[in-house]
Amino acid sequence: MSTNVTTDKNLSTNGKFYLYVRKSSESEDRQVQSIQDQKDYWMRRSVQEDFEIVGMYEDEKTAKMPNCRPGFKKMCKDVETAKIDWILCLKLDRLSRNPVDTGYIQYMLQQWKIERIITSGRVYFPDDAWLIFSVETGMANQYILDLTKNTKRWMLGKVHKWWLPWVAPRWYANDKMSRTITTDAHEFRVIKRLWEMVLDWESPGNAAKLISQAIGILGLGDTTRGISSANAYQIVRNPFYAGKILYKNEIFPGKHEPMVSWDDFQEVQKTLKKRVVR
Repeated sequence: MSTNVTTDKNLSTNGKFYLYVRKSSESEDRQVQSIQDQKDYWMRRSVQEDFEIVGMYEDEKTAKMPNCRPGFKKMCKDVETAKIDWILCLKLDRLSRNPVDTGYIQYMLQQWKIERIITSGRVYFPDDAWLIFSVETGMANQYILDLTKNTKRWMLGKVHKWWLPWVAPRWYANDKMSRTITTDAHEFRVIKRLWEMVLDWESPGNAAKLISQAIGILGLGDTTRGISSANAYQIVRNPFYAGKILYKNEIFPGKHEPMVSWDDFQEVQKTLKKRVVR
């Protein structure tokens, strides 16, 4: 049962209610209600308990790092200018998952800059619930720490199995069913020609231009979308195209199909260095 915000501690409804809603696309928020769901919850509750929400702040960013949410920053400025009395949010972890932002909110509440924070299940007042507030925000912060550790562990495990732990670069594709990396044979042959030309001392930029012209002549533009000079330089410097995975400045073998041999890749790097020297 939700806490009635209009009668708790016999406080009046003259306070200014502001709503904060947040959701990010990262794994920390995958099970959290959408922003619209959060809004709908508080709109229904405001009608049931007869209070008015006079403003709202919204973010679609993670809260695990401080100073990265424009909506939260705006809310903090309004707190400091006494524009806000009461903050509504679904849970405390919607406000913060990092100790910097948590400390700010807790201090503003303690100083009566915020008269109370109201979540779906509890009201936090300036003069009580400090242990509960600290434990609950601490749990949110710890969740992010654990999630980061688990993500890093998963990524390293993926690398040790010789598979790239993130989205494959252009001209490769992540197969969600097999959880491997595949290629398009036709595109693969076209782009492989780039390596052959660079190995013959053609600059990556010129090679890209010639290949893009050929793509246009062959009517393959919709398939490969051509190659820019910047694309070409990114390709010839990326060891992934030589069947390797670069992770934390260390080279690991990969199970994906290489576009060029490792020896040829190293030869291209030497060629590029010689061009820079000249």
